[in-house]
Amino acid sequence: MAVYGRLDVFWPDGKIESFVLAEDNVTVGRSTGSTFALETDTLSRYHFNITRDAGGVYLTDLESVNGTFVDGSRIRPQERILLSGGEELQAGFLRFVYHDSSDIDTTTQTASLSDVTQRVEGALFDFRLELQPPPIAIAPGSYTTAELIIYNTASTAQTFTVEAGGLPEGWLRVNRPILEVAADDHATVVVNIKPIRRSESAPGVYTAVVAVRRQDKPEIGLEVPFQTVILPYSGLGMALGAKRLGVRDTLQVFLHNQGSAPLGLILSGASPQNSVQVILQPAQISLAPGQRLQLRGEVRPLERRLFGRIKEHAFEVVARSQDNAHYTLAVSGQLIQKPPLPGWAALAMGLGGVIAALLVLMGLLGLLTQRPALSIAYFNVQNPAAQIPQTEPLLLSWQVRNADQVTIYANEQVIASYDRATGTLTDAPYDVTLSIALPPGEVLLRLVAANAQKTVDAQQTITLYAPVMATSFTLLPQPIVRHVVQTLTVTYAVENATNISFDGINAIAQTAPAIPPGSSGTFSFTALPEFDFSLTLNASGEFNATAQQTITVVLVDPMCAPIGTSAALFGAPDPTAPIVSTVTGGVNIVVDARDADGEWLRAVAPNGSGLAWGKRADFTCAPNFNVDDLRLVVVDAAPANPTNSLPLPPLTVVATIPATPTVVATLPPLPLASPTPTATRSS
Repeated sequence: MAVYGRLDVFWPDGKIESFVLAEDNVTVGRSTGSTFALETDTLSRYHFNITRDAGGVYLTDLESVNGTFVDGSRIRPQERILLSGGEELQAGFLRFVYHDSSDIDTTTQTASLSDVTQRVEGALFDFRLELQPPPIAIAPGSYTTAELIIYNTASTAQTFTVEAGGLPEGWLRVNRPILEVAADDHATVVVNIKPIRRSESAPGVYTAVVAVRRQDKPEIGLEVPFQTVILPYSGLGMALGAKRLGVRDTLQVFLHNQGSAPLGLILSGASPQNSVQVILQPAQISLAPGQRLQLRGEVRPLERRLFGRIKEHAFEVVARSQDNAHYTLAVSGQLIQKPPLPGWAALAMGLGGVIAALLVLMGLLGLLTQRPALSIAYFNVQNPAAQIPQTEPLLLSWQVRNADQVTIYANEQVIASYDRATGTLTDAPYDVTLSIALPPGEVLLRLVAANAQKTVDAQQTITLYAPVMATSFTLLPQPIVRHVVQTLTVTYAVENATNISFDGINAIAQTAPAIPPGSSGTFSFTALPEFDFSLTLNASGEFNATAQQTITVVLVDPMCAPIGTSAALFGAPDPTAPIVSTVTGGVNIVVDARDADGEWLRAVAPNGSGLAWGKRADFTCAPNFNVDDLRLVVVDAAPANPTNSLPLPPLTVVATIPATPTVVATLPPLPLASPTPTATRSS
């Protein structure tokens, strides 16, 4: 069969599927009996079909519950719509694009985010790493993998431990956390990345770290970072407060952004019989991830009926997303219109004579021409949640009709007032920002509208809470010197927190510190920092309120200079070892270790010959560190008759690799990053 088109399916989570159209009758729905079965509850079992005949290619809605939209317009059930190519279809939460045969390529290519393999090795290490980063960006709920290869360059088998961190808890899993690799062989480890499908799973570029240690010597390890891109996903829940309304009832629409990115919406109303008008304010909104919002509006009949039976008018509230999915969601309701007079009243008026009829008509005309009734169209809180910190302003939207005064109360305290006589009040919609000075707790917001005839009010309830605030967070002493064992002290104070934790300490502390209970305190720990690092204070309180503060530490190098006019650097901590470099007086060099006796300092030779050793007595060092606290390096004794080919002694600690990733001497458990929704849609 000849291919006549292609149907691309765009899922809210960013996934895209393509189906080649070759059969003359193709059905789409959630049933496995459909030609293309798509697993989503927002589709009917058999939602729509695409047929081809001599007249062209046609789309037909199969009386689906949520309807089928073509370029934004809903089509009638069983109506055949001619497709010419390029049409955008909407069914449930899925967006489709139809391509005709002149605009398709039946081959599909998948683009890779990165084809670069990262290699990490150390000159003094007997293993190396290669890592292939994740090939694709993913949305929460989907998964991808990174592939790590461990090469054992030793002459004997070795056992390694593998850890992965840097992403929110539960996102990473290593398939082989402990493995043995034969001599001169390699093994593959797969790191699975699967972000949890929650609105808190923020989109962005995340950096993860894989650390590999020798099991027999866990202080010897390599780590390699890689980046993974998390895409946003979209999800919207929408429902009506009541699906059957009277003419004077308020329309309530409840919205919930179940996705992980801000969601812009355009709201409108529709009437299949064109018999009612749906009014919603505001008509365009933006919801933060996870935000819930209640909107108010009204449904008006376009024709006033004085006589007759009760009539039901169908209407729809339609939300169209402004994200890349551009999906449309509609919920249905009914307006119940009850005329003020029964049907037989018209006959009675005719039998009563012309005069009586005129009197009745004049009275009814007065009813129709009297000033419209006072009403509150809507009164909404626009803050992202009903729980609001005391420091955040109150965002309100409202609209009244035919009012002379409006007063807004918070726990019966006036926080705003408007008056038609002074020009501060009209029938237009209002969006206002107000400040309220009230203690924490539940607050009743009340909008009272009044005119000469009556008074009406509308209410909303919010909860004020004391915000979580970090008032102090320090790390001393400063500056912090690289390669030196030192005691670091953290002091902190947080207001209104119920839980406090710290990220980054375990990466540098030699032993885990004891953190005191309470919202403030001081604690110390011993560290041997080798690389720049960050400490993050995380605090949380009631209503999931959080505060975070980070200290970024840039280490300084320990520096020494010759005491005299020059000082020699040797190939080993032994005066009989060959001299590999000479340091001129007044020239600073970086030292990174001492020997067991404290008589020799290891330094970076200024002539580029690598690491070398100088006599401690020949150097004076900067006052910002204690030479005795330099890290200890144990080396083998120099041979009795050293030669110029003497290799560098084996080390038991850190090596520096030329690549961007870092080689770590002591690898404590990796800290997890702080960035941490299941989308369902009403149909």
